[in-house]
Amino acid sequence: MTALLIEGAARPAAPARPLVTRERIAEQWERLARWYLNGPVDDDPVTWAAVDALAAHLPSADDRTLWFEQLYNALPVRDGDVDLSSLPPDERDPDLVERCATEAVDEALAHLIGGVR
Repeated sequence: MTALLIEGAARPAAPARPLVTRERIAEQWERLARWYLNGPVDDDPVTWAAVDALAAHLPSADDRTLWFEQLYNALPVRDGDVDLSSLPPDERDPDLVERCATEAVDEALAHLIGGVR
């Protein structure tokens, strides 16, 4: 019996499949949103097909659209890629703007990835 256990331990392990984590899925969503923002055409049907496929757990296309739009609108703000001078002076606090955009991105990703009811 001991020889069998030792022999089994000497075999190379099968390659492990990479775990799909929430972080990897969030990165995938962010890449899709950035691609959509910088894409060659507005309202690209391929992007929307990907949104529908990745967020199939959401009950309606309107829900998928709502959360994806929130994501792609908040990403540039969170990343500091917008000019705050167009905002009223009392709303130009970069830390507050970034914090609100980060919350919007996190909320959208939570819905798009799943687990939020």
